[in-house]
Amino acid sequence: MATGVVFIHGMWSQRGVWDRWLPAFAERGYVCDAVTLPAHHAGAHDAELAGVGFEDCVDAAARACARFAHPILIGHSMGGLIAQKLATRLTPRAVVLLNSAAPRAVFPLRSANVRGLSRHFVR
Repeated sequence: MATGVVFIHGMWSQRGVWDRWLPAFAERGYVCDAVTLPAHHAGAHDAELAGVGFEDCVDAAARACARFAHPILIGHSMGGLIAQKLATRLTPRAVVLLNSAAPRAVFPLRSANVRGLSRHFVR
């Protein structure tokens, strides 16, 4: 059975951010899926997002993982935080975090983190 990889996008993003990643992993034999988090589809409005909680997003990602026994989770930003939460529910083969959002009790703006964040906001 091929290893499944589930890609989880961040807040104010869409599954399309993984469009270049999916074929690259598929070419190497992985079965891939990219999650569409609730109220993050094309054409979504802020009013839709207002009623969506973090656990709703975790549940959506969990549904995408259900077809794999031990998926590899790859999450960016809030998707990284979702991947961490999923790792407490599932038994993933691996969890890869790309500039992951920090849990509530962790203050993320340390000097080591500022460099990583600045690449996304300064050009």
